Amino acid sequence: MFFQKKGLLAALFLILLVMACSFGKSQDRIRIVKSTPDEGTILQKGSNVDLIVEVGYHLGSAKTGTISLVVQDQDNNPITQTSMVVQEGTRRTTLAKTFTTPSEANSLFVFTPLSVQGKESSVAVDRIGFSLK
Repeated sequence: MFFQKKGLLAALFLILLVMACSFGKSQDRIRIVKSTPDEGTILQKGSNVDLIVEVGYHLGSAKTGTISLVVQDQDNNPITQTSMVVQEGTRRTTLAKTFTTPSEANSLFVFTPLSVQGKESSVAVDRIGFSLK
């Protein structure tokens, strides 16, 4: 009976170890590394902005995913967006978009959601903000 319990505990430990290793590998994440203009820059209302955002990401839950660059005002009204397909792994990539800031907004937020096919929502997201004057 002692050996049965010991074998059962060893099997349970092995299952938990495999689950923990799998969880760590598939945990998706994204982080904005750099932006031009810099985060917190005060932008002029009605001006053209050449937005460039560099992101670092880890995609482990799927072979491919999508990273989007979404710009919204303070009321979540969409201003512009673009997206690109990315491969699994830990990498960096750059997204860029030119747009005109709305004259009626006071601030803008830039979101970078990472999503995978088959998931109902983004698996990870980061954001930065800008004031308008």
